[in-house]
Amino acid sequence: MSALEKSQSGSVTSAVPIVAARADSPPAALLPALRPSLVAPRFSLGQLYVAWESMKQQGGLYLIYGETYVLELAQKMLSRPLITRTPVILIDGNNGFNLYLYTRMARHFARRPEEFLRLMKISRAFTCHQMVSLAERVQKTAEKYHSPLVVALDPLATFYDENVPLFEANKLFKEFESTLRHLARRGLKVLMACPAPAVKQRSQYLEALKQEAIFRLACERHNPMELVLRLEQPEEFKQTWALNAAPVAPMRYSRQLRLF
Repeated sequence: MSALEKSQSGSVTSAVPIVAARADSPPAALLPALRPSLVAPRFSLGQLYVAWESMKQQGGLYLIYGETYVLELAQKMLSRPLITRTPVILIDGNNGFNLYLYTRMARHFARRPEEFLRLMKISRAFTCHQMVSLAERVQKTAEKYHSPLVVALDPLATFYDENVPLFEANKLFKEFESTLRHLARRGLKVLMACPAPAVKQRSQYLEALKQEAIFRLACERHNPMELVLRLEQPEEFKQTWALNAAPVAPMRYSRQLRLF
């Protein structure tokens, strides 16, 4: 059962099974060390929305970072705004937009995919220069479409381009960060899904966003079949969840993006 399918259900606590030792079992010292399953509540979107909805009217930076699953999770979190017909501004920094996911979400809620997609104003940035430019245009676009929510999928990927000199990438990132602060002050909720840095020498960009975020969710993979989600901010909602997940597989993308 996917996280989306669990969105209407309560959490279930998993437990490590206890198995009695057989008489003919080899000594424990000869057995390979096994990592026990994480004992934590199972994750559902409904649990995450408790914190999300408590900050409904608060503009600021909302950060989901870590494993590449954050790209899917950020888009699943759009299900509730889209159901309530809330326009969404989406900036895609690394082909993270998944058209098939929105089709599945629409069917899950007995809606037509076009109903969701009509509410989304999407644009793609191929370079860090374009990412900064798009961010600067977000305010006018949000006002035009009366959208309180901006979503950026892997925006930092454009700043990891090693063809861009480090000093230039740093300068552009400072402009990008300044624009994010401006959007937050204007009351926009900016949700950013940032997988782990592809270039370690530029990991300071993600660290800077962590410091700015008023909502911060970390995603880690403890083994091929299990993810761990840690809600780090706000302080009063700190929580850890476990999530069954398939091994990492390439996502399917769509080139049918509407520009704003």
